[in-house]
Amino acid sequence: MAVSDTKRIVILGKTGAGKSSVANTIFGEKLFKIGDTAKSETSVCQAKTKSVNGRSISLIDTPGFFDTDRPEEELKAEIVRCITECSPGPHAVLIVLKLERF
Repeated sequence: MAVSDTKRIVILGKTGAGKSSVANTIFGEKLFKIGDTAKSETSVCQAKTKSVNGRSISLIDTPGFFDTDRPEEELKAEIVRCITECSPGPHAVLIVLKLERF
């Protein structure tokens, strides 16, 4: 399968929302490291590619918004880098929200 046939999906969301867990669920195996604390587990973008139901999919796991250990400007720069490295651009952006009471 050609690289251009690979669908690229960027996963965005708040720290602790479950972005890495969603990626692992989509792939059906634990390829992305997950944590069980409020501290961010993903500090730099991670991309993995796998065939799912006969289609090549790249999931790009990003650091969380409001990361507990990084300045906002540094975090924004890393997320922008993740998106631009998906050249020629992501096919989709998946926003993960933690279900909680408002």
